[in-house]
Amino acid sequence: MNIDVHLTCWNEEVILPFTLEHYSSFCDRIFVHDNMSTDMSPFICMNFPKVTVKFWESKTEKGKFNDNEARHVKYEAYKKYSKGKTDWVILADCDEFIYHPHITEVLKFYKSQGINYPLTQGCQMVAADTPSYKPGHQLIDIIKTGVPDPPFPVPEVYTEEEAWGYSKPIIFDSNLDVFLSLGSHFIRGDKSSTGKFVFSEEADIKLLHYKFLSEDYVVSRHRQLGERLSHYNIENDYSLAWLDEEIQVRKQHEAYLSLATQII
Repeated sequence: MNIDVHLTCWNEEVILPFTLEHYSSFCDRIFVHDNMSTDMSPFICMNFPKVTVKFWESKTEKGKFNDNEARHVKYEAYKKYSKGKTDWVILADCDEFIYHPHITEVLKFYKSQGINYPLTQGCQMVAADTPSYKPGHQLIDIIKTGVPDPPFPVPEVYTEEEAWGYSKPIIFDSNLDVFLSLGSHFIRGDKSSTGKFVFSEEADIKLLHYKFLSEDYVVSRHRQLGERLSHYNIENDYSLAWLDEEIQVRKQHEAYLSLATQII
């Protein structure tokens, strides 16, 4: 069984080695779609033999992040490199870890049952201190606590307002034609295209969102990403959480830390 993962990346040198370590443990090919990073991200990729780096830049606002362009990068990449060429495909951000203690066995079982779209249980993982990467070390062995997100609402799969959340539908059979929303929060498409989806009954697979590595880390990321938001994002109210005031971000991290329980 073969698995591809496509990751979008910009200046992710802190978490990226953990991400590549994680996906190298069960994926056959890792595509990092780098949005012109200025840190060590592209060089970190060179330490992982399964990784192929593809660079992309905004066609409308150089140096800015455009959510619409980013989702098309993922969509076109999986169609070009993975569609029909692998068993499963994952479309993720660098802080999103698909996880199950027996992930390949679960995916093999889904295949045998004709399930082509596993549901995921999103979890906001949180820590007090940002971990330092050491080769061979897994982030899932270091940060195990977090806060579960609401499950993906399959009955409302076509309704944007109802389907928005962090239990994202980002892993599926590569033979499917899947176009995800901005941020990959829900599935776009009419019933003629999504009628072929066979979802798992339970969300056995977790989607671990390692955004809140520490208070200072998440504040820094908000500042960096807020400065890169494109006019398209601002005008259409996409990803505006990156513009939150520092005190709001610190309070959010504090709240998650106080609510966190063991997830894995």
